[in-house]
Amino acid sequence: RAVKRVLEECTSNDPKLEVLNMSGNDFGEGDVALQLALSLGDVLANLVSIDFSGNDLSDIFLAALGALLSSNCHLVNLNISDNQFSSSSINSFLSRLHNMSKSNV
Repeated sequence: RAVKRVLEECTSNDPKLEVLNMSGNDFGEGDVALQLALSLGDVLANLVSIDFSGNDLSDIFLAALGALLSSNCHLVNLNISDNQFSSSSINSFLSRLHNMSKSNV
């Protein structure tokens, strides 16, 4: 709930938030990471840049993020480096983004 509260505060201060930098928080692969991914749905509409680097995030987070990004056509920059994603999870994520970009052309 704390993550959702932080995101809500960010958007209440700036309802058209375009850049979200959540790097270096070591969310890990537990409930906090999943809560973060699920809470993003409310703020994705205006985001053009997201940084989740260095958070020790897992495949569960990446799958949830991929599902959420399917509805966001405005994202230009996404940094997910320095996390704990498996090769297969990254390939699935990239395939989903590729298919999304083809359908948005």
